[in-house]
Amino acid sequence: MKHSRLPLLQYFSKGIAACLILLGSAAPVFGADYTQYQVQDFVGRARALRGKMTAKNAEQMFSVANQLHEQGKGREACEILTVICNSKYANCETLCSLADYSTDQMGESDPSHPVEKILEQAIKLDPKCSRAWTLLADTSFKKGDIAKAIRYSDKSISVSQPKAPYHLAYMVRAAVLAQVERYDEALECVVKAEKPAGYRAELWRIKGSILENLKRYSEAAASYRKAISTSNQSIDWTTFQIVRCLEKQNLNKEAISELCALIKTNPADAEAYRVRASLKVKVNDLNGAIGDLSKVLELEPTTKSYLERAKLYERTGKKELSKKDMQAAEKLKADPF
Repeated sequence: MKHSRLPLLQYFSKGIAACLILLGSAAPVFGADYTQYQVQDFVGRARALRGKMTAKNAEQMFSVANQLHEQGKGREACEILTVICNSKYANCETLCSLADYSTDQMGESDPSHPVEKILEQAIKLDPKCSRAWTLLADTSFKKGDIAKAIRYSDKSISVSQPKAPYHLAYMVRAAVLAQVERYDEALECVVKAEKPAGYRAELWRIKGSILENLKRYSEAAASYRKAISTSNQSIDWTTFQIVRCLEKQNLNKEAISELCALIKTNPADAEAYRVRASLKVKVNDLNGAIGDLSKVLELEPTTKSYLERAKLYERTGKKELSKKDMQAAEKLKADPF
């Protein structure tokens, strides 16, 4: 019985610590994975502090909001940050966090939190807030306004501390310059961000893309590998970029090895089989390519894949099998559903 009570005691101790944070009697428990009940309790307590907030409350709520965002609870983090930003304790950092957390991975912002207005308020409080200028640059970039993105990223760099420049400003500027094919300048920017931001997988992806466009494929592949080593997310997309760089160097066997490793971790990745099939054709492994296309057809049957396998059957003298694939392709084309 003593052992069975331990998880329950841990739950309540964590819950008590969480509740105390917004009352000002405990420090945030960093790394705590809060339950939905605890999260809602945080939000409720933040709302209750409207008009009664102290500087200590604001500081502790800001810590909680950052924790919640790290745990993927961005909406609740924004609710808490909104309370702070509507108080006299709003500052550049809280406003920037609200703007940042109000934008999802696809660049879509929450309409209840207009990002540009929030960032303009931050800049009004502190015209030298490099993070605010950088977020404005990133927002403009995602909207396709390249001129503004360049202007805002330049501003972010110009207001940074000379001895400690805001590295994300260089990352954003690198991405913007790459978009307009100013690759040499983009590379200079991303290199400046390397030392302070080397832990960010996105930095290495940006650098890899720039180097690839400069046709420096070996270095590009190395950067993409660095992105994988610093990321805890899916590696599929980045692996395909490495494969592309190897293929452009005619290192097809090495590219096949990369895809073998990817397929081992994700055996249901039809695109990996499809790309590996095309590479096997290049190294004259036609039977291997047929095997990969067969797997593609098992996972995602398409007219194109049937036609590709039909051609390979024809090349290997298997005319009846080629004919069957041609018929299957015609049937699928006539009735795709």
